[in-house]
Amino acid sequence: AGPERFPGGWLAAIGPFAILAAKTVYVYLHWDSIPARFPVHWSMSGPDRWVDRSAGSVYGALLFVAATTAVLVLSAFATIRASRRIAVTGAAADSEKTYRCVSAMCLLALAYASAILLPRIEGGTPPIPFTPVIFLLISAVYIALLIRFGQGGTRISGYHAVLGAPPVGDRTPDECWKLGMFYYNPEDPAVLVEKRFGIGWTLNFGSRWTWVIVPLLFLPLVIRIFTK
Repeated sequence: AGPERFPGGWLAAIGPFAILAAKTVYVYLHWDSIPARFPVHWSMSGPDRWVDRSAGSVYGALLFVAATTAVLVLSAFATIRASRRIAVTGAAADSEKTYRCVSAMCLLALAYASAILLPRIEGGTPPIPFTPVIFLLISAVYIALLIRFGQGGTRISGYHAVLGAPPVGDRTPDECWKLGMFYYNPEDPAVLVEKRFGIGWTLNFGSRWTWVIVPLLFLPLVIRIFTK
């Protein structure tokens, strides 16, 4: 299959980082206006973790959000450009393309929400648990849309009723699925493949690029640990 365009192009991809850069400049110029203590984590009942104002806590919080945003944007990009194709022509391919595009757009929406809503260095407590509610709503829409459009294998299995052909499935070799959840196939050039159970994507642990991506997934956690 030919390459697909990232939703919104590079401008959409760099948007969250532009927002975080503007926040960083604002923090630098308005340092004295930052509260002596500000929240860095919220539950449904409100802020549940606060830190004292310091260069490490303030800029560390911004760096943590930047790393989390980078993971989300990278995941969206990989969904479009590094995922396994099941069908490459016809109605099944068009439906599959829509599924990938919707997935990437929802991941990008989470990236923008992270950049805009986090961290709340200005302090204060909203009247409702605004931040977790927004993330839960986006995640719920994401899951609902994935269920609505369906995994590629499911679509092709249903598509056979129109063509009169037997169901195809996802075309990945059974022996490459370990414990039914982990996909290891060095012969498959895709980095991402659709899950056989549940919805969404999983990594191809047989791809060398996976072992570049996996450490990046833990980068936000490492930053959080060392910038408390």
